[in-house]
Amino acid sequence: MVFERQTHWLELELDAIADRYQPQAGGRYLELHAAPMRNRKEGWEGISATDRVQATADVLRLLKASRARPVIFAAVIEKGQMLRAADILPYCYEVVAAKVDLFLARKYRQRKEAARGILVLDRNRDEEANMQALHRTFKNIGHTNGKLRNFAEVPLFVDSKATLTRTLSLPHSLRGPPPLILRGVSHRCCIHLSRESQKTRL
Repeated sequence: MVFERQTHWLELELDAIADRYQPQAGGRYLELHAAPMRNRKEGWEGISATDRVQATADVLRLLKASRARPVIFAAVIEKGQMLRAADILPYCYEVVAAKVDLFLARKYRQRKEAARGILVLDRNRDEEANMQALHRTFKNIGHTNGKLRNFAEVPLFVDSKATLTRTLSLPHSLRGPPPLILRGVSHRCCIHLSRESQKTRL
């Protein structure tokens, strides 16, 4: 997620990266998504490994240089840490949502900037209802460290391919093609972007 007045500029910067490789894809719409970039699918088939790594590096560079000035929140889980694979996503969501909530609360305490967040996630019909129910539980009943108090709504799910928006692919780009991919960790990653330039690490 990025501050609402900055999403347009972030989208333009992502489009400029993808447009450099569009001719090699035969004009096909390219998502800046780590899995197809790494596995040479969905338009990335004819693009060299060097160019795919460069595209990923350019996306990562936006995290530092973009005028949208993102803040990153992430959860990384060792594959053997969780007893059940089904527990991974709910745990990651709880950790990230709680950190985002604390970040927004701190902005209000320190600067009197009242803000409410909305997590916009790439559509996954199998997980959509569960994530929305989980969010309501964290807000109304509580999570490990309290309750969510600074979100405007439950997570919004959008199909990035249908809407042709690359902003939703940004979190997936953080897993990038080799040599940027992290080995031995869960494939799940949740991201929150804000207009602030500081970084919060879990």
